[in-house]
Amino acid sequence: LIESAIRRFSDNIDWSIRGTEKVIRDLAEEKHTSKKNTFQTLRGAVTGRLVTPGLFETYAVLGKERVVNRLTNLLDMNEELSDEARS
Repeated sequence: LIESAIRRFSDNIDWSIRGTEKVIRDLAEEKHTSKKNTFQTLRGAVTGRLVTPGLFETYAVLGKERVVNRLTNLLDMNEELSDEARS
């Protein structure tokens, strides 16, 4: 989900509330996951919290660069932890 979100958000030109909402809803549909689980995963990944103001509004305010950077950092951290666990 996170890798797909990074790709989708990197390619997304419409960074309005509507634009971010479309990307997130499309991700849920593409991954065959519930909207609730998709929203909570992406909310936690970018904000570090599970309770925030509206998700789409939060993403629109943070902006494309911050959102993509935070998702990328999370993915990198996850890979590092996986590598350490295997060692």
